[in-house]
Formats: sequence, structure tokens, C-alpha cells
Amino acid sequence: MSRGDDTKFAQIVESDDVNHLKACKFEDGFPALFWEAASASFSTVASKKPLAILIGIDTLDILISKVLWKAEMPGVVRYPPAGNIDVVSVGKLPCAELMAALITEIERLASVGRAIPLRWRARTANFTCRQASVNSPSRGYGDRWPLPLWSPKELLDIGYTAQELDRSGFSADNARQDGADVQLVDAAGYTPEQILAAGFKPAELKMAGYTAKQLKAAGYRAEELRAAGYTDEELKAVQATRTG
Repeated sequence: MSRGDDTKFAQIVESDDVNHLKACKFEDGFPALFWEAASASFSTVASKKPLAILIGIDTLDILISKVLWKAEMPGVVRYPPAGNIDVVSVGKLPCAELMAALITEIERLASVGRAIPLRWRARTANFTCRQASVNSPSRGYGDRWPLPLWSPKELLDIGYTAQELDRSGFSADNARQDGADVQLVDAAGYTPEQILAAGFKPAELKMAGYTAKQLKAAGYRAEELRAAGYTDEELKAVQATRTG
């Protein structure tokens, strides 16, 4: 199963001094099938057991050339575990870059067929990442990342925060377009500025407790505020503040 200089073990057994095992052809060969099948069997044997993925690679270019990316990932994606997936980076790859690549690859591999996306959308366990020392990895959980193939509103519905959604670039506007109301977005921790910039209707913002002054400052017109139910007195107070 050796693959050139992928590991220290491979470097030892393939050295001239040892002169024993030699590198196998990986692509389209038995090693690829072995690792993919072995990874896919993890979930069928112990689906609720947490899966820890330890990555000691320094760049994405190197990572995508390894067994993890070429064979183990397809196996795990085909049969995702029901338990937590905890990624631990002990190399130089920051979690932001690593998780963005992992989520994109999972969604790409899962797009083949109908059963795989349903399996990923059925799992609600955490998907986390943390940076750790190679000599002494910490035992705590990492930061939670948005689940692959889940929409912003779906993530908010199961308790994800604005900070967690932001890790995948989901904004308050993304959540609004996905059907989330002002109350749900507000409860997730988006700031008033982010919510006002998201394009919610004035009536929705009024029901959530936003004042005419806040909406006017965000660029809403007086006619829109009046149609949303703000009184003339409230609008006049805003105007008086602006001219005072």
C-alpha cells in the first residue's frame, strides 16, 4: 500500500537499504479501491462514532494529491457518519482555507446521484475544525462550520449563529433570500447594521422593533416607512433630528 514518500514509513521501506516494499500504482489500481472501500465502511460499521480527520499538510496543492483526497474522501462522502466530524490541522493549513476546500469537495462529490445528498442533509452532528500542535494536539472541539448541502435558513433553524454561518460566507441577506425572517436572523446574532442592509421589508423590521430613525438612516424612504405603519409623528421626529 506504500505510495512513494507520502509517509515516513513509505520512505523507510522503499529505501535501498531496506529494499523491500515498492510503491504501488495508485490511480485506477487496487490501493485506491482499498482506501475508498475502507473509508466508506466506517459509517456502516459505527455510524454514530465521531470521525476525526488529522491533516498534517501545509498547502492545498499537496493535500489534493494525497490518498485522503483521492480515495478516502469519496468513501466518506458516499456514506457520511452520523456522528461529529472533527478536522484537526497539525500542519500550516488554516481552518478557513482547509474547511472551505473540504466543504466544496464534499458538495461536489455528493452531487452525483440522489441518495448521497439525502444522507448529508439527514445528519445534524457538528462539523468542526481546529488547529493543533503536532506534538500535543488539544482535546477540545474546534469551531463549528456550516454543514455541507444545508441552506442558511436550515442552519439557523437548528441553532447556528451568525458567526458560524459567516465562516462559509453566509450573510444576513443570504438568510433573508433563503426565507429566514428578521426575528430568526436577529436571534442568530447578526448586527442591526447587517440586518438593515439585508433588504428586509420595512414592515418586517418594524415588527422586530426597529425604529423609523434606524430605517431612515439605512436608506428607506419616508413613503416606505409610512406604508409600513410608522406614524407621522415618528417620521416628523426623524426629520426634526436630521434638521436639528
